[in-house]
Amino acid sequence: MPMPDSSPEDHDDLHCSQHGAGHVAYICEHLANRPEQRWHCDYPTEETPWPDAWCDTCDAALQAAGGDWDDESAPEIKIICHHCYEELQGKSVHCLTPEAHAAWSECLEEYLPLLQGKQARLAAKIKGCDWEYDQETGLLTFSKNGKSLLVAEFESVGSFSSVSRTWLWSWANFTTFPNVRTRITAVRDFGEARDFLPLIIPKWPAELVDAWEVSAFAVHLLHAEGIYRAPIHQGFHFLAIMSIQS
Repeated sequence: MPMPDSSPEDHDDLHCSQHGAGHVAYICEHLANRPEQRWHCDYPTEETPWPDAWCDTCDAALQAAGGDWDDESAPEIKIICHHCYEELQGKSVHCLTPEAHAAWSECLEEYLPLLQGKQARLAAKIKGCDWEYDQETGLLTFSKNGKSLLVAEFESVGSFSSVSRTWLWSWANFTTFPNVRTRITAVRDFGEARDFLPLIIPKWPAELVDAWEVSAFAVHLLHAEGIYRAPIHQGFHFLAIMSIQS
């Protein structure tokens, strides 16, 4: 639900004193002052990549008003650029409840060893191979001496930037072809049901170990064969291998 006096048409350009040129985004003043808390907002879409966001306090006022903003429940709105929006929202990624944190750790204890086993088997199959992937077909091809050896169907999991040190889920990356980012929303749904914020926040500060951890969730939940970490400009594209053909 958009906040009062905001709409997708209002996402015009602005100049940010920190980032320079940017697009308009709206958040409540509480998130602007203390972003390390739960954000209430829709998931991004191509039409609304930085949806209006508000905090628990503002959401409680919204629910008390029957689900529609009125003069008393409407929050004080802060206008920021989309770069600030992503940075501030990313700061909330570790605000898991104690119960969610414990459940997250339990999942990692189960999923990481499973991923390691699958990666070992995958590495044995593609050792010494060249590779190329085609988003249009959704196929990843491994070859030697110009001869195709393996063809794999893939699903884009997300990307890690070695410059900004951030993780970006493919379901929030609209430069990724839609046909290779449809199944990954199942991982987001799993995170939503369990309050696992790293699975539901579109972009957040990360290191490579974090990228592998969330990829372990993706491989388990999508029943994938493993992960191929494809080098891209200034980072890596993590691809879940869904099936392998000889």
